[in-house]
Amino acid sequence: MIGLFLIYFIGRTYAELAKIYNKNKWLYAILGIVIYYAGTFLLGIIIVILSNVYPNLNNLLSNEFSLTLIGIPFGLISCWVFYKILKRNLSNNHTNKNIFIENQIIDDQIINE
Repeated sequence: MIGLFLIYFIGRTYAELAKIYNKNKWLYAILGIVIYYAGTFLLGIIIVILSNVYPNLNNLLSNEFSLTLIGIPFGLISCWVFYKILKRNLSNNHTNKNIFIENQIIDDQIINE
């Protein structure tokens, strides 16, 4: 049940970011959810590698509930990092586009004079 709430809030947050920069809301919402699951999958790979190196770790992580509790923060951190990177890139592109439009308007005014 917690997973459904996380998916909803992650998707909504990415959709709001897309709405601010006039992008496809559904695409960004799905992208956020995919990043969450990719982060938890990456943690799973790390745990498998560590459990092969440290055999005592198998007893601790044999419970599926403990793996889920460990995976949630890792997925949320990966979502947050990707959100910040995406927001920075979108804001840079948005700013550059406005500068281009302003320069074009100034050039048109100079040409018309």
